[in-house]
Amino acid sequence: MNTIKTMIIVILTFLAISASAQTYVVDTADGDSLDVNELLTIKGKEAVGRDVLRMANGDTLIVLRPIENFSGHGVVNIDGKEYAVAASELRYVGGGEDLFPDLERRRFTPQGQYYSGLTPYIYVVAMVIGSLVLCLLGIRFRFIRAVALIIVPLLIAGSCYLEISAWLALKTDMFWWCDKARYGFWGSVLRVLPFAGVLVCQIVSYPLYKRLMDIADGNSHADTTIIPMAISFPAVFPVVFIVLLVCALFHMSKSMQSSIGLGISICITGIGFLTSAYFNIKAIGWIRGIIFTIFGAVYIVAAMVCLVGLGIAMWELFLQMVITMLPYVFLFVVLTHKPAANDSKSKAEERDSTLDIIMGTTKADRKREERLRKEPWLKGRI
Repeated sequence: MNTIKTMIIVILTFLAISASAQTYVVDTADGDSLDVNELLTIKGKEAVGRDVLRMANGDTLIVLRPIENFSGHGVVNIDGKEYAVAASELRYVGGGEDLFPDLERRRFTPQGQYYSGLTPYIYVVAMVIGSLVLCLLGIRFRFIRAVALIIVPLLIAGSCYLEISAWLALKTDMFWWCDKARYGFWGSVLRVLPFAGVLVCQIVSYPLYKRLMDIADGNSHADTTIIPMAISFPAVFPVVFIVLLVCALFHMSKSMQSSIGLGISICITGIGFLTSAYFNIKAIGWIRGIIFTIFGAVYIVAAMVCLVGLGIAMWELFLQMVITMLPYVFLFVVLTHKPAANDSKSKAEERDSTLDIIMGTTKADRKREERLRKEPWLKGRI
């Protein structure tokens, strides 16, 4: 009877664990394997310890449960022992409901998987360089101007669309291809430099296209502008930040803060867009003016995305360079440092004070002995 009860308990326990356990596949963003950590118990609560194992990409893991006090970590059983792993590096494949529904794993969405490959970025480079070449050819040769006037904005719009879509899909992870953690310092440098070159080409393409329009129409389009948008779009971030900071000081709810931030963002960007549209419609008519303004808005947003990515990559490289050079700079300072004369004098005085304490003498006694050595005929007089 006891044996039957034990078997029933074991079966029920197994079924309970199976019901809560889910299947995941290791799929790391950096490297080819996942760190597996010790599972500790501190004051009766589970905690993540040091790295003890590694699981290769493609390995299947059964996650038993999330770790309550370590968000984004789960418990797995490997060879009869429980360990902790980071759920952000696991791709859910089935077995019930995802144990980490609130964990944002952008790489595993269809859009994230697409922009985690090189294909869309090759398209961006090809379209940016193609638009630049077409602009230059259109400015130089009359027979290609009509084609350039149509194709160039389509190419620029296409590259901007891919850049904005990549940002929406992966946020800052869209710049994985120049990540220092994945490719190292020099590998990242070799990728950042072409990135900066493509960004310069993209920024230059707008004024070149405007010049192409001037040459093709035979008159100047100096009154067309996207400057109000170029000012208002970046201005949203500092203004909203300051306003939300003030709202937080007054203990406003998060929903209220979100509403205020969204309203201010729409107002600021709307003012810039409508101002640009007004000048462009006045300069080149309703239809062309609206199209030109929309094109300028997409162009500015895409340029901002690329500038943010370039800034992040450059900052990480700068920090790595500082960390790498700091020991050498410290060693150079130590080896080339020479004590000043005042420092030598202070050390001598400190040595003399120590001798006075040991010998029971005073500063006056030392001066008297020094004078007698120089002028022995004073002996018995001082």
